[in-house]
Amino acid sequence: MLAWSVAGAGSPPARATEGALPRVVLIGEPQDELLSRVAAELTALGFEPVFLPRAPDVAPPEGLAEAARSVDAAAAVQLLPTAGAVRIWLVDRVTGKTVLREVSSEAEGVEDPSLVVLRTVELLRASFLEIRIGSPGQGEVQAGPPVESLVALQPAAPEEEPPRLTLELAPAVAVGSFEVAPTLTVQIGGHLRFCELLGVELFALAPALPLHLAAAEGEADLHMGLLAAGVRLTFAAPEDRWVPFAGGGAAVTFVDVRSDPQPGFVERPALVAAGAPYLRGGVAVAVAHLLRVRFDVLLAWAMPATTVRFGGRDVATWGPLIVTAGLGLEVLLW
Repeated sequence: MLAWSVAGAGSPPARATEGALPRVVLIGEPQDELLSRVAAELTALGFEPVFLPRAPDVAPPEGLAEAARSVDAAAAVQLLPTAGAVRIWLVDRVTGKTVLREVSSEAEGVEDPSLVVLRTVELLRASFLEIRIGSPGQGEVQAGPPVESLVALQPAAPEEEPPRLTLELAPAVAVGSFEVAPTLTVQIGGHLRFCELLGVELFALAPALPLHLAAAEGEADLHMGLLAAGVRLTFAAPEDRWVPFAGGGAAVTFVDVRSDPQPGFVERPALVAAGAPYLRGGVAVAVAHLLRVRFDVLLAWAMPATTVRFGGRDVATWGPLIVTAGLGLEVLLW
């Protein structure tokens, strides 16, 4: 029969009294740095650590259960350093389990005592957790409040709802014909995301700089723009850094022509609109929590194209293919 004693040779085994903290036996000396840190963690969790000397002629786990019974403890723990690892032995009298876990130095640096302390407390909690998922009455002692608190099922924290509404603002270069130079527009819009993949978008291209035409008959400034609505597919989670997307829908293009004719010619200002299906794709890169930099390309087909005439002579045509490229910002609002 093994004899175990608390500090003070010859003293009778201590017994837990009514209302006392549940005990956990630690096999070793209080001066051991590793055991003292485990004891501090157990004290913080509401347990009373009890140090008992190791029986040199008895290997775990045979002596652990007897050590726990000698002081009426809920559990007993013994740490055995080996080559490149620490073995953690645990006898749990609440659930009747005996558990061994080895913390390897190849995993996370066993030289750091914090890792062993953490794994020891985790092992104790995992063993006590059996009272939540197993049948009652398997152990020798009842689970006290600290045990119940250690294995209390914490409600899962509600997941933060990802932002669904995004506003966009970007300068964009628009090309509507090889006959005239590109023009600068401002892209303004928004995107509402229904789920991770699918959403709707509404955006406009507002003229920033006019396209200037000059000929013998006079001069004209063309202001080009577009208003579009469609579906957007997003190929990444809202929290991802890189967010590629593609979309398509229907648009209305417009060209506002304002002319300054030479003498003998008559000014005929016009605002010409045309329907245009479009495709748009690009990628957004997160630069802050609610801010992204976005690059996109749009292809639209205006039906019909807009033709500018000076004195009955065709000077330039805008469309039918319209291409824009924009680089700007996305702000996630809600």
